[in-house]
Order: sequence, then structure tokens, then C-alpha cells
Amino acid sequence: MKSPGIIYRRYRQLKRKIVYDKIVEARKVVFCNCHYAVTLDMFGDSFGHFSYVRICSYDYTPAQFDVRKPFICTNPKECNAFTSKWTKDKVVAQFEKELEDPDKKQELYPELVALEWVLDKELSDAMKSPGFLEKFIVSIIEIMEKVLKFISRGKKKITNDTQDL
Repeated sequence: MKSPGIIYRRYRQLKRKIVYDKIVEARKVVFCNCHYAVTLDMFGDSFGHFSYVRICSYDYTPAQFDVRKPFICTNPKECNAFTSKWTKDKVVAQFEKELEDPDKKQELYPELVALEWVLDKELSDAMKSPGFLEKFIVSIIEIMEKVLKFISRGKKKITNDTQDL
């Protein structure tokens, strides 16, 4: 069986990866990430199905809005008014809020729940009372990660493009 320190490290790595993926997803230039994006259900048929229309509310005033000529968002990648509604802090806050709800956490992040179960104690206890050796090892690893990031920042990636002679 792996030690609790290794399991807790895996838990932290997985949590960081999930947050990073959410931040990358929030930075995409798509309609749902635009601050000015509004989705309206405009047309309904006899079966109760609605067609949704993507409206851009940039420079919008209620007096200007005409249902026959809405400001339809066709391509947010080419839109000069695109403004992301997600900041890093908002994404992290939303993720922490999802982790507070046990049902949502079980549904969205089952691997995190499994790692918490394997630890067999509260995560706050594991963070509050690590031993001297664990603190030392974790601090050395963090220093090495920072050094590696600093060193690899200025290097070019080497490609393996060789031609047959």
C-alpha cells in the first residue's frame, strides 16, 4: 500500500490538473464564455420545442432592440466585442463551490472522492500535521519544480525533423 503522503500528493496533482483544465476551457473564445452573450428562446412549435437564438448584448439598450433584427452572434472568434466573463479567480471559486457539495463532487470528480476515501482521514488533518520528513521532501520537490520551470522557460523545443540522406 502506498503511503498517505504519496496519495495526498496525487490528490493535489489531480486537483491542480482539474483547475488548470477548467481555466483553459474558460479562456476559449466561444459564445458561452462571452460576457455579452445572451441566449433567447425565440420560436416555439406545437410540441413545446424551442429554437434558441444567440444574441450579442454589446452596446445594447432596450429601446434599440427589435425582435425582427436582433444582434445575432455568428462568430465570436472574429468579434471585436468579445470579453471573457471568466477570470481565474472566478473559475477557482466555482470549482471550490462544486467541491463543497458532496453529491456534485461524487458526480463530477469521482477520482478525487476515491482518493479522499483511500486517505481514510480528513484532508485537513493530513495538511495540518505532516511529519518533519514529509515537510522536508515536499519543500525540496517544490523548489525543484520551480527551478525546472525557470530553466525550461527560455529553451526552444527541439524537433526531430531529420531527412534521409
